[in-house]
Amino acid sequence: MSAKIKKYTWDFNPDAEVWHNNTFDTVEECIEDAKAAVEDENSEFEEKHDVIYIAETRQYIPTVDSGAIEDMFATMADIASDEYGELGSEWEPYDYRKTDEVEELRVSIDAVVMAWLKKHDRYPDFYGLDNIEEYPLEAQS
Repeated sequence: MSAKIKKYTWDFNPDAEVWHNNTFDTVEECIEDAKAAVEDENSEFEEKHDVIYIAETRQYIPTVDSGAIEDMFATMADIASDEYGELGSEWEPYDYRKTDEVEELRVSIDAVVMAWLKKHDRYPDFYGLDNIEEYPLEAQS
C-alpha cells in the first residue's frame, strides 16, 4: 500500500464544523492562500484576521467491515436454504473461526469497491481534521 500523502487546509475559525477552503501540500501554501483571500476585494472575508488555523486532513477511506461480510454470508445461506431446502440449509459458506479467511475476503471486496467508486466518480472527497494549529497571518494592508 502506498504511503499517505499529507494534505493541509485552513480556516479563520478553528471551531467551524466545515472548513471550505482548498487542500494544499504545505502549511506555507495554506498561509499564502489565506493572505490572497483576505486581500481579494471580492472575498467573503470582510474582517481583519491576525491568525489562521491550519489542520492536517484525514481522508475518509471507505471500507467494508467483517460484520458486513458475515451478514452477506448469512444472506447467501438463507437464499440457499430457501431455494434448495434441506440440502441448501446444510451449506456453510464460511467458518467463523477462520478470521484470516474473512479478512482476506474483506480486503478483496474493499479493493473492488474502491475501484468501482473511482470508476463511477463516487469516491468520497471529504475529510476530517487533525492537529489544528494556529499560525500568525502577517500584517495586512
